[in-house]
Amino acid sequence: MTRKSIEAAIAHAVALAKEANPAILPADIAFLVGERLGLTPSQLRLHGRELLLPAQMQQLNADVAALINGQSSQYILGYAWFLGEQIKVNEHVLIPRFETEELVAWVAADLKLRQVTKHVDVLDLGTGSGAILVGLSTLLNEAVVKHALKLRLSASDISGDALAVARKNFKQHNLAVQTISADVLQGLGKFDVIVSNPPYIMDEEAAVMDASVLLNEPHLALFAGVDGLDFYRRFTAQVDAHLSENGCFYLEFGYRQKQLLADLLTAELPNYTFEFRQDMEGHDRMVRGIKHETKD
Repeated sequence: MTRKSIEAAIAHAVALAKEANPAILPADIAFLVGERLGLTPSQLRLHGRELLLPAQMQQLNADVAALINGQSSQYILGYAWFLGEQIKVNEHVLIPRFETEELVAWVAADLKLRQVTKHVDVLDLGTGSGAILVGLSTLLNEAVVKHALKLRLSASDISGDALAVARKNFKQHNLAVQTISADVLQGLGKFDVIVSNPPYIMDEEAAVMDASVLLNEPHLALFAGVDGLDFYRRFTAQVDAHLSENGCFYLEFGYRQKQLLADLLTAELPNYTFEFRQDMEGHDRMVRGIKHETKD
């Protein structure tokens, strides 16, 4: 096998991949090469003229073939990155996205402000890979160590296969998390904080979605009925019984769903106040609901 430099091998792989599947991005191939070599993007450029070993060339060829066949780069690797932490992923869980990092950062910022005298019970509802709790624990590490923030973590999912992946990630990151099989909040106890990145894609949107997402990622975690609000209807009907007084929930939602979701939340949860936030792209993508004591 003729040895190529890193930059030449990437250029050749990009040409082959684009010819076979125009949807493949050069960044996907560069990401795979960098991960396989243990190089950051800047290091990949700095070492671009170094020659790949035969085994590394074989790995690149196998990775490109998998991309051409429709696999996502994170599933090829078996992991994704979330808030700087490596998260195991497979076909049973979603690949964590940047928007969810922003949701977790909001939760962490609020928890840092709390004057905690007891454990704060936190539920990651529909945990998937468990990325939310791994990321949250990373962001709160200093507060836990230096300021005695006390967290009691739980993770639930309707999918047993997803929970198996989450348990591996919790073990890898030395997190004590109670994992529970549950459909939305049925059968669960009370929590101080509930956070969720639930399914919210409208059924009709499948026609315009990236093929790699449809081919790889679990539809149970993606689609939520005609208007994408099926989960939120069930959640709003159940959440009050599962949230402590002055507790709060944080939800991610689709960028076109703010008004419909706001109407649903205010109608079903009159004893809550809500704050909506935009992501870094300027889209409305997350909401916090704070429960207030009802007055007789």
